[in-house]
Amino acid sequence: MLNKGAFIELFFREVPLSYSNLYWHTDAFFSPTKGAVSLIKRILDLLIGSIALLILSPIFILVVLLIKLDSKGPIILKQQRVGFLGQPFTLYKFRSMHQDAEK
Repeated sequence: MLNKGAFIELFFREVPLSYSNLYWHTDAFFSPTKGAVSLIKRILDLLIGSIALLILSPIFILVVLLIKLDSKGPIILKQQRVGFLGQPFTLYKFRSMHQDAEK
């Protein structure tokens, strides 16, 4: 279902200034139909993620030690999720509860 701003954009091929906001601009720019933009976004995601991983690695080591000292069990959990266009991917995350806590 289209909202009023999307309808005006589709019908009149223009966007009223009152409907223009940061979300609209990023949504229009990162449309999945733009192949080059998707490639650039993916490269930036990997680059920024790698830099963040490097900077945060000392904190991650501390979290690993705290989880290991707190309880037995695996430190990192693996979950299957569904991503863009229904593509499955594996998510790895630190365990935040005791093992078998849901029981």
